[in-house]
Amino acid sequence: MTREEMDAKIAATEARMEATEHRIDAALARLEAGSSAAFAEINTTLRHLPTSSTLYATVGGAVVAGILAVIAVLSFGGDRFDGGVQLTSASVQAATDAQALSKQNAQQIELLTGRINDVLKALAPRQEPPPPTGP
Repeated sequence: MTREEMDAKIAATEARMEATEHRIDAALARLEAGSSAAFAEINTTLRHLPTSSTLYATVGGAVVAGILAVIAVLSFGGDRFDGGVQLTSASVQAATDAQALSKQNAQQIELLTGRINDVLKALAPRQEPPPPTGP
């Protein structure tokens, strides 16, 4: 192989390398332009997202609201339970009082019945028999 052939092959190889380099540069430029647009879009989207402190405040507020809701439900239920216990206690007391009053009334009725019977017995001999009628 002669020097001129060698130079021609080297020149052809350099030309192919330069063409490949230009194609790679063009592809990288397109990629850079596309990625710049994508990054711009991401930045625009990120500007609309809340900051981490806002997220922490929102989550904290939601947790506090949930805890307060549970406490409110439990206190309401406890109040209703306590009211039911008090109502039951009052009902039991009223029933006990009614039973005692019923026993007292029964004793008084029995006593009065006995006195009425005593009065009737006392009046029985004083009654005159009705006059005989007939033949």
